[in-house]
Parts: sequence; structure tokens; C-alpha cells
Amino acid sequence: MARLLQKELRKIPQVRVVYKVEANGVFAKIPRPAIAKLQKRYFFYVWNEQQSVVRWMCSFDTTEQDVRQFAEFVGETIKG
Repeated sequence: MARLLQKELRKIPQVRVVYKVEANGVFAKIPRPAIAKLQKRYFFYVWNEQQSVVRWMCSFDTTEQDVRQFAEFVGETIKG
């Protein structure tokens, strides 16, 4: 599911995956103002505050629908 998340995030020009996706985590650089807005709905860690890099994790029960809904919300939040 992390690879699917990476694929969906590539559709959002303001989001850049910063590390190769090898397991269940996706590390992405996103616009700083979007972080707090996204955290109101989803729990995740800010991996590097200075560079605005966040860590999004998928679990064993994450579905394709979950990933697509999350990526859509990220896109909507960033666009304002």
C-alpha cells in the first residue's frame, strides 16, 4: 500500500517523496501550512520539521480505498 500511496502522491505537484519506498512508510516533503491541517484528520509524525518532511505509514489492514482517500485529502488540503 505504501507503493500505491507513493503513486497517488506523484499526482500532487507540491508533494515530493524524499526516500525510496521499501516497506510500509512514505516520507514526503509537503508544504508546511498543510501539515497542521492534515494532522487534524490523520495522525502522523513530522520527520524533519526544518525541511517539512512527514512520515506516513501503512499497516497490514490499509486498503486501496484508504490510500486513495488519504491522497485525495492531501491534494485537496494542499490546494486549499
